[in-house]
Amino acid sequence: MKIALLFILYYYIMEPNQIYKKFEPFSYKSIDDLKKKLNQLGVKIPISHEVELLKRNLAFGNFCIPNRLAVQPMEGFDAKEDGSPSKLTYRRYERYANGGVGLIWFEATSISEICRSNPHQLMLTEKNLHEFKKLVKSTRKTCNDNLKNLGFEDKCILIIQLNHAGRYSKLDGEKFPIRAFHEKELDKAIQVNQENGMIISDEELEIIEDIWVEKAILAKEAGFDGVDIKACHGYLIGELLASRKRESSIYGGESWEKRARLLLNIIKKLSKHISKNDDFIITTRLGIYDGIPYPNGFGIKAEEGQ
Repeated sequence: MKIALLFILYYYIMEPNQIYKKFEPFSYKSIDDLKKKLNQLGVKIPISHEVELLKRNLAFGNFCIPNRLAVQPMEGFDAKEDGSPSKLTYRRYERYANGGVGLIWFEATSISEICRSNPHQLMLTEKNLHEFKKLVKSTRKTCNDNLKNLGFEDKCILIIQLNHAGRYSKLDGEKFPIRAFHEKELDKAIQVNQENGMIISDEELEIIEDIWVEKAILAKEAGFDGVDIKACHGYLIGELLASRKRESSIYGGESWEKRARLLLNIIKKLSKHISKNDDFIITTRLGIYDGIPYPNGFGIKAEEGQ
């Protein structure tokens, strides 16, 4: 089996002093609406009306994505309290599957109860594994049937994103930030105090490595083609990548190797559980730049963040 390690890089085009401002919602109805907004912002982004290239397939490893269209992971927060997909979850993914996409990237799914960002966030467990199997089977059939009707020969690819909400965790519906380090500005952004939540210990992070691997193996059993180890948007792994202020820790500090330890250890451990005769994608959504000034941000130099 060949493991395809895909790094999907996220770029935020915000100035550091804008990081706490809310995003402006958009309601573009046409390309002209988008062009008008780009002109207002003074942003030069090339727009092509040639869409035939989106029909091309994309081969990597033993996989082939039917086309260049994808559903990106975005939580619907419509799961049952035990983390199982609800009727609303099924409805959403059926609609995605009917959209003609070749890749469906399932939304952030929590690895445990304590690190959910919402009481109705999806959460994969041994007890609800059968529910995820049904969701995968249903989504795959609908998607492949639709792709076939549209003239595509290759089958759809289904990835699930596994996440620990970290600083954005909630416990019993209340904010309970599980931090990599203390930082007033980051607390201010999510409207919590230093007394709220906790700093996660190295011992707890070691345990999380194994939990993450266990849930990735469950995802494989559920029928997904791969798993995304979420490392962006300021969640636990993303915050650890920028945890220069984490002191006396094997998971933080100035050393890049230490800050990346959790992510890399999960990948290494998971790889050992994947058979060479199997096809399973190990991927990560890596936030390469988060717009937060040095030293609390990732992808920024000290002299650029002052």
